[in-house]
Amino acid sequence: EIKNIGQITGISADRNGGHRGVANKRMIAKPVISTDTFLEMSLAAQALYFQLQIEADEYGFISAPKKIVRGCMRSDDDLRELIDNGYCYLFPSGHLVMLHWLMANKYEKKREPTFKEEYSLLTLNDDLSYNPPGNAGQCRALSGNNGTSVSQAVSQSVSEAVASSSSSTVTQT
Repeated sequence: EIKNIGQITGISADRNGGHRGVANKRMIAKPVISTDTFLEMSLAAQALYFQLQIEADEYGFISAPKKIVRGCMRSDDDLRELIDNGYCYLFPSGHLVMLHWLMANKYEKKREPTFKEEYSLLTLNDDLSYNPPGNAGQCRALSGNNGTSVSQAVSQSVSEAVASSSSSTVTQT
């Protein structure tokens, strides 16, 4: 008996084979996909980027990126093209992070990151793109890096969002 789409496709957003409450809506930042760098990549790499965005957890991580690559009939070269152009970063553990994730996807974080060790290695650029460990030229941020740790920046962003929503009022005329 098939219980969910993850069992059909073999693609899941966590280690346990299920979609542990992962949001079913994703946003993509137009400034990221409208760059010459993105548009000059192969159509296969561009399509893989969108599929990886859909499969990422609320922190932008993917536990089994090669499973997704094969599931949507792409090649390792397409994944390498995304990594080389600074759109994602592959950790030595095999986990992948979408480097521009927070630019468009701001969710209330209801749980700790699944990949805490990898998450702790990232810093955040001013434009809310992740900066990978050692910044080996992987992330082509759209603005400068302020060196803020990701957890500090996310906490600050959530605090600002809560403050602005509680201070704004609607008036009827």
